[in-house]
Amino acid sequence: MNIELLQKIPEAAETLIIPIFEKEAPPKELPQSLYSKVNQLLKTGEFEAKQGNYIVVHTQERIKRLFLVGLGCKLKANSNILRNAVADCARLSKQRNISSLVVMLPKLTEEEGFIIQATAEGLMLGQYLFEKFKTEKTDRKLISKAFILAKRTKENEAMLRLAKVNADSVMFARDLINMPASIMTPTKLAKVATSLKSKNMKVKILERKDMERLGMGGVLSVARGSVQPPKFIILEYKGSKQKSKPFVLVGKAITFDSGGLDIKPADGMKDMKSDMAGGATVLGILKTLQQLNLPLNVVGLIPATENMPGQDAYKQGDVVISYTKKTIEIGHTDAEGRIILADALGYAQKYAPKCIIDFATLTGACIIALGTVAAGLFSNNSELAEKLEKASNQTQEKVWRMPLWDEYTEMIKGDIADVRNISIPPKQAGAITAAAFLKEFVGNNDWAHIDIAGPSYVDIEKGILQKGATGFGIRLLTRFLINETKNH
Repeated sequence: MNIELLQKIPEAAETLIIPIFEKEAPPKELPQSLYSKVNQLLKTGEFEAKQGNYIVVHTQERIKRLFLVGLGCKLKANSNILRNAVADCARLSKQRNISSLVVMLPKLTEEEGFIIQATAEGLMLGQYLFEKFKTEKTDRKLISKAFILAKRTKENEAMLRLAKVNADSVMFARDLINMPASIMTPTKLAKVATSLKSKNMKVKILERKDMERLGMGGVLSVARGSVQPPKFIILEYKGSKQKSKPFVLVGKAITFDSGGLDIKPADGMKDMKSDMAGGATVLGILKTLQQLNLPLNVVGLIPATENMPGQDAYKQGDVVISYTKKTIEIGHTDAEGRIILADALGYAQKYAPKCIIDFATLTGACIIALGTVAAGLFSNNSELAEKLEKASNQTQEKVWRMPLWDEYTEMIKGDIADVRNISIPPKQAGAITAAAFLKEFVGNNDWAHIDIAGPSYVDIEKGILQKGATGFGIRLLTRFLINETKNH
């Protein structure tokens, strides 16, 4: 989709999106005849601008079609409400074979650049389709050209570009997650990562023999039950010429999770191709950095394997020796994500990182706690957590900080090994004790764990969300890293 900024409605415009606040008049920038028509609809109550409401109005004017979208109360409206409203319009446009449109910007309290970014992301993500395996493709037209009514300043153009890159990377990650696990194997994921190799991006793939040499017992143990060979994916983005410490991003990539010998019920297994969403998120972030050419050094680490109940599958009671040599007692084979992350978090320490941030669809307990609305945020450093919360507020990819008190660490102490991969007593504070387990492998580094089990994969189609993968975390971390470039 080609999106441009314009200061006035173009002559050729046929479709206009008009965001409207509840109990407010239409935008004064509308041509008088259209202003009167929209105002009449509002006065008669034919259209109420409540959040989520919309109406399509056909006119006899040069602009043939109006999409009126409600933003709700002006005092509560924000760019995220606009992002989702525009996405709904983009989806509606797809159903009506609209190939081009114009969006008017509402007057929100946020900077114009953030409003432009939200609008462009809404347009692009609202049009997302995953039809690779459908024999009959959607015969509707997608929007090929869109205009946003705003000043063409350097800052606004930069935010528009950021929106395009963000949306492109989110859709890239969605495609990876939505692919069947029979295709998106660890080997295929490694090939995708290798395709990102460039002048400022090195990519290295550790094979089974490399992991054996390094002592990555976590990944190797989980991989034992699968015929698919495991991969440990390393991406090193060098955007800064200075020898500055890198940000290390870690992404869990279980390309299919059967639960292992502690096998899941059928309903619990149907969406487990999405258990590699953390790895896809890290790939999407690195892809974004590459396109934006941000002046930072960032490392991506993605342990990738299946968790299957094959004849050599790891078992309850086994003891695993991790990369850091800390030993892990296996209490349940379906708590495998934290075991492969233990190796990756340990390996991250070799970079002397500025901080370590991991993304993982780690626990069903986090879905029970926060639903699909927000990810759980855990950290051993309040300053890092606050920076991530700031980026969350700016992007509206929501995170909620959870505690990591010492009492939770006591719950994952092993009987015959250093730590246990499930807590005692079981079924208590599952998301927190999983994070407490990870904390044991980060050393003295500043670290944050983001449990994306809830918001990474959804069953709804609303706003920028489509059924399936969401690409959650890419916009959040990109904003965090942009903020870091401004702070240094």
